[in-house]
Amino acid sequence: MQGMFIGKPDGTMCLVGDTGHDGGGLRRADFCHRHLEPGPTAPPIHGAGGAFHCGTSGRHFTCHTGQLLLDGEDIGHWPVRRRREAGIGYVPEDRHRRGLLVDAPLWENAMLGHPTMAPFARGPFLDRSGARSATTRIVEHFDVRTPGIDTSARALSGGNQQKLVIGREMAASPRLLVAAHPTRGIDVGAKASVWADLRAARREGLAVLLVSADLEELIGLADRLMVMLRGRIVAELDPATTTPRLLGGHMTGAAGDATNDEGRTP
Repeated sequence: MQGMFIGKPDGTMCLVGDTGHDGGGLRRADFCHRHLEPGPTAPPIHGAGGAFHCGTSGRHFTCHTGQLLLDGEDIGHWPVRRRREAGIGYVPEDRHRRGLLVDAPLWENAMLGHPTMAPFARGPFLDRSGARSATTRIVEHFDVRTPGIDTSARALSGGNQQKLVIGREMAASPRLLVAAHPTRGIDVGAKASVWADLRAARREGLAVLLVSADLEELIGLADRLMVMLRGRIVAELDPATTTPRLLGGHMTGAAGDATNDEGRTP
């Protein structure tokens, strides 16, 4: 598993503890101590433990032991709505199943995850006009190619669907963005656009945790790489000197085996 953060040194989020469970009782990680700050880039995650991190925002993850801290406050037992309102954004790995209502118009999809917050709500009521205006801004700013905001999400290409999801999350001005496999299944042009959006967010001080299976993407975007194997952090790497082969070796455990072999006598 790889990990990547994007942040600056004032400590927005910290995962401290040894085990966690999702709603079904599945154990997510044996040990993790992770500090995520607003601004640079550190570990992207996939595989052994990736669900542990993604679950902190997108699903109701409950810490069995340890803590999940946001600016010093334990949010490990907060429901998803409260985490969202606290400023945690989430780009899910499966945009069709978890990120979009594919048969709904774009302006309704733009509200997902933020229905209780402005500009989508006014008091306890839905602000339809505000939602439509916000969706128009997202479409224009993130270059979502569509005939209009009343078009269904299903009618968009995969790349434009993904740009809508990422635009929706970034437009909410989150303090932390968890982006899971944000370029999976999209074309080269859309991928470049997503990378540019993530880099721009980093420059503006947004803390970003990128989860990806693309080793070149991890090395190209990360300021810091951490590798998890079977729920434990086994390596911290500098993207400037790391190769896909070295990163992959740590992910599979081969790099550790090779290191151990060096100390053995034939």
